[in-house]
Amino acid sequence: MRNFFKNRTGTLVALIILGAAARLAFAFYVGGQLKQPDEGIYIAQAEHIYQYGLPSYADMRTDRPPGTGSVILLAFLLSGVSLIKARILFALLSSASIFIIYKYAEDISGRETALLAAAIAALYPFFIYWSGILTTETISVFFITAALFFTGRFAAAQDKTVLYGALGGLCWGLLIMTRAQNLYFLPFLMGLLLWEKTHKTKPMALLLFFVLAAALPSLWMSKNYNDCGSFTIDTHGGLTLLINTAFYDESRIDWGVGNKALENSEIFKETLKMTGAQKDRYYREKAVEYIKAQPARFLWTRLKNFAQFWRFYPRTDLKIVHGSPFLNQKHSYFTVISLLTEPWLILLGLYALLRAAKARETRILLPLLFVLFTTALHTLVFSQMRYRLVLMPILIVFAVFGFEKHKLEKRASD
Repeated sequence: MRNFFKNRTGTLVALIILGAAARLAFAFYVGGQLKQPDEGIYIAQAEHIYQYGLPSYADMRTDRPPGTGSVILLAFLLSGVSLIKARILFALLSSASIFIIYKYAEDISGRETALLAAAIAALYPFFIYWSGILTTETISVFFITAALFFTGRFAAAQDKTVLYGALGGLCWGLLIMTRAQNLYFLPFLMGLLLWEKTHKTKPMALLLFFVLAAALPSLWMSKNYNDCGSFTIDTHGGLTLLINTAFYDESRIDWGVGNKALENSEIFKETLKMTGAQKDRYYREKAVEYIKAQPARFLWTRLKNFAQFWRFYPRTDLKIVHGSPFLNQKHSYFTVISLLTEPWLILLGLYALLRAAKARETRILLPLLFVLFTTALHTLVFSQMRYRLVLMPILIVFAVFGFEKHKLEKRASD
């Protein structure tokens, strides 16, 4: 292994080029047509700002933060409204994630295992696949890995604390602007950094960290408050929770089926004259009423959510409502590819995380906490396999960490 990875820089560059080639090839294959329903939401955000300029951020819909739309906008600003150009930008961002995963793995377990992590990230089929889809997944993978890397450096560093604090806080803020749910992780993050006594050793850098983490989300939430009277990061969380409780069976077929069931209900009729924020509060209230009325069913469906989040391969008992590029509508392709990667990455990654936590290795606490938080949130609200993608950089890094630990222990025992 040492001989193979002797020229680490050259090997890393080769892996990034290989990963970029695979991602760009898939981007060109997908082309300029919409391939996932959610793509339309973020493309519409980008087109809105492209057409009306930066001040039009104030007029955007409140249901989702504009992080993903802003990245798509960047591609539009560089080359005009073109979905294929946006897919190319996503492919390049996904390729950059290979380098960030390498650096994070290097901090966790050393340079040799970091190259193995980079190799897995370069060829991991679902990183390649989602790099060609204009939704939150690729951007979230990049920002969570960068956020964990810079936060780890910030907590451990004796110098460059302001730099690491600024970069860490900025990455968390951008992650929140990409997927609103991560706003609720900030209290856990603050608690962990306070527990690590960073407020005593680097107080100004810690303040800068959280100012930058909260800056962009706060601006967006203030815009929403001025727009609809609600200081919130988005106004579709209540809708998601309600559909996945009162209309759980329909939502398991497809999100659109669940949404249609809601639109045919009396609950929906009550909201016709409400603003987005009023609807969100009303839907949350109705979801809570449903949970209180049927606690046993709620618990059972949350267990199903947990299983769905951590399953090794997609469900094969349902027809794919929205066709998928390249794989067309064949469950067998998804299943085979998933079984080649998910079981061993998940099991080995979680095993290494838990084992390191048991050994009280402090560098493990932040990624473990994020894994637990993300799992709990999707278990309680809404769950799909693709929402696990944001955890896969962590599982890849710790899978190779666990593999290296096992190898060293075996050598010691021999």
